[in-house]
Amino acid sequence: MKFYDYPIISKESSLPVFLVSVGLNEWQYHVKCDKGDNYAKALYCTKGSGVLIMNGEKHIIKPYTAFFIPAGCPHEYYSTDESWDTHWIKPSGKS
Repeated sequence: MKFYDYPIISKESSLPVFLVSVGLNEWQYHVKCDKGDNYAKALYCTKGSGVLIMNGEKHIIKPYTAFFIPAGCPHEYYSTDESWDTHWIKPSGKS
């Protein structure tokens, strides 16, 4: 299992939009955020499949599918396969 996270916070924080984090999981672990995350995040599935639960709705996530989770939105996602690869970005800024 490999996990890559490239946090990007320094002088970029003065820009209208910047990335707080960008990375990938070669095997996505179970994520449950009852109160949501501090930042919005966009994820893209490249392999395997998983489930996203958000706003009381369950969504099946298959390869080549992207999903967006707004900041502060309670959510949960987990693998339904032996391998579920995801790539993500977390933007921030005043815009």
